Amino acid sequence: MGYQETLDYLYGLQQFGIKLGLSTMAQLLDRLGEPQNAFPAVHLAGTNGKGSTASALCNILETAGFRCGLYTSPHLSHFGERIRVSHQSVSERDLAELTEEVRSHVGDLPVTFFEFTTTLAFLYFARKQVDIAVIETGMGGRLDATNILRPILTLLTPISRDHGEYLGDRLVEIAGEKAGILKPGVPVVIGPQDPEALQVIKGRAATLDNRISCWDRDYQVSSEGEGLSYQGETWALKLSRRRLLGEHQVQNLGLAIAAAERLSLDGWEISPATAARAAEEASWPGRLEWISPSLLLDCAHNPAGVKMLARYLKTAGRRVVWVVGLKNDRIPEDILPPILPFCRQVVACSVSDGEGLSADKVAGFCRQQKVAVETADSPVAALEKACRLREGDELVLVAGSLYLVGELRTHLMQQREGHAG
Repeated sequence: MGYQETLDYLYGLQQFGIKLGLSTMAQLLDRLGEPQNAFPAVHLAGTNGKGSTASALCNILETAGFRCGLYTSPHLSHFGERIRVSHQSVSERDLAELTEEVRSHVGDLPVTFFEFTTTLAFLYFARKQVDIAVIETGMGGRLDATNILRPILTLLTPISRDHGEYLGDRLVEIAGEKAGILKPGVPVVIGPQDPEALQVIKGRAATLDNRISCWDRDYQVSSEGEGLSYQGETWALKLSRRRLLGEHQVQNLGLAIAAAERLSLDGWEISPATAARAAEEASWPGRLEWISPSLLLDCAHNPAGVKMLARYLKTAGRRVVWVVGLKNDRIPEDILPPILPFCRQVVACSVSDGEGLSADKVAGFCRQQKVAVETADSPVAALEKACRLREGDELVLVAGSLYLVGELRTHLMQQREGHAG
């Protein structure tokens, strides 16, 4: 099977939709020799900040000399970004060969896209003999395909309302699902949480005898100029700068450092100086990423995410021309209001994955809010129109869907490479 055939097969599995539960995973992994047990893992769940936190922790582990696997989803530019070892995405050849191998063991199992890709990651990490892997849940926790793991450490990033059709509409329900990754006796490091969510997490941890490291109790983090200050159980360190921008990234970096400190206390050789150096260099594409002084990309796509983006825009102090596209499971009135006050102009488009909300629906809501809006036929056309509409010191913002940001980031990188050539 070639690479394109591999992608066609994998994306074809999306016909099985989203299926929460571990039965199929258990059977498939058993047929493959339980690759998930071949390496120690850090497992994390939450609503926002999972990718940034996982990437930062992986960078710390790599800098400390460990061969680290990283599994995240979705990707921005290409499928291989989901599965990485030592910062390198799985190659097209390896992906094709692993897919063929896993496919030969599927048989009559109704394997979903996420179950299959998670199995690919586990098998790849086992074959690459990683020292440790950082594994991000998909949407949930308790019934997420990744929860077949028996990790050495669990992390919980901030939990908020999202994917209510699968996880419940109430925050306590969602927190219960996310906290489902906790395992008996396995330490857990908890990022900033709503009091309701924190109560649920602590309640579950108490029944499982989990050692808790909790934000603002067991470790404290604060921004300090362009860097941050961290005080943990035994570590005290300062970052003079950071590539991950925004106050929410202070939280994410703090959680990653707290996880590294917990691992060091459990015998992993990681020094505070190493953690600080690696955290300064940690990055995560598409998250408050400045492509140029007048073009900003951000993957904010749910209510909590856009509120964090709005806080950053307030500090930037510039008017915005916003290129926005939403997936069809999003409601404009839940996503747009925090950003619209900063906007002089909006350019709405549909995302190109076939699951986008129509540009007209987004534009209709903007008009209700008395914000100037135009539509475009594609993300690239929307970006070009926004750049033409931009005036003075205004910035062009691309946000609203990971798929939108991913497509336009790829387009921009290709343009940059073309100019360099």
